[in-house]
Amino acid sequence: GEAFPRPHSVAGLISVPAKGIGYGDTSSGGGIIASELSDDEIFSSAFTITARDAPALDKPNTAQQQRVIGQIIDNESMQFLERLANLPVQKKVGKVSSGPPLLKVRVRDVDVQKVKDDGGKKGKKKSR
Repeated sequence: GEAFPRPHSVAGLISVPAKGIGYGDTSSGGGIIASELSDDEIFSSAFTITARDAPALDKPNTAQQQRVIGQIIDNESMQFLERLANLPVQKKVGKVSSGPPLLKVRVRDVDVQKVKDDGGKKGKKKSR
């Protein structure tokens, strides 16, 4: 496994599976067959947004390893993420301590912006 430059050390990081979106780990050694899964299961691993630090996502050679591709940068979105992270969840048995939220949650709008690198100069802010 490859070590990636940005660790999952804070809330608000956006990452994808290290082996690419759509990668599935099954005991048979093959990928997951989409026709056998619901829409929720198919897209459940498309990306992850961390609600806190998540060092387990940085462990090489594991199915959980992810690559950081972005970060939430505005306060309003971080407050929304905090509300999502604090929703009551289904209890699971086994290796995972909790499951999905008790109520189905849908994010209806996402705005992706490319942030220009200002070369470390202070004082320049992008206006919306």
